[in-house]
Amino acid sequence: MNIGESDFWNNIVLGAEAWLTLSKNLFFDEFSQHFSLVPQRCFFAVTNEDKPVGTASAWFFKIDDVDIGLIHWVAVSPDYQGLGIGKGLMCYTMKQMKSWHDKAILNTHSKRLTAIRLYLDLGFLPDAKCDQSHQYWMNIKSNLDHPTLNALKDYYQY
Repeated sequence: MNIGESDFWNNIVLGAEAWLTLSKNLFFDEFSQHFSLVPQRCFFAVTNEDKPVGTASAWFFKIDDVDIGLIHWVAVSPDYQGLGIGKGLMCYTMKQMKSWHDKAILNTHSKRLTAIRLYLDLGFLPDAKCDQSHQYWMNIKSNLDHPTLNALKDYYQY
């Protein structure tokens, strides 16, 4: 992906997350501090006709001057959801992430149960150590039956 394709990125993310109030300048808001890294770290899934229909980023953030891997803005256009594109994007993004980081985190909204299932299937674990996230994970568990959540029951006191 290159910066000139930011309109495709915005259309995918804004379309996939229509229930959220997001800026039409979201791409620039998220990536402007490191535009030079966009071609290496931001990816599209495209149709046979080269139409971008999904996106994900192998991004990062800093804690105490240490770069931490961040799977960022995974989104698939609504017409292409449920076809495995998100899983493909995640696998590709995680593989690329290994070039820069030993481990990665991701954030998502507790309403995105299908995405959460995918992330758990791919080995991501919940972080429910603070009171607020613990409550979110309890709500997720009540709506999502997943072996990872069941196995972590005692640790997180669900």
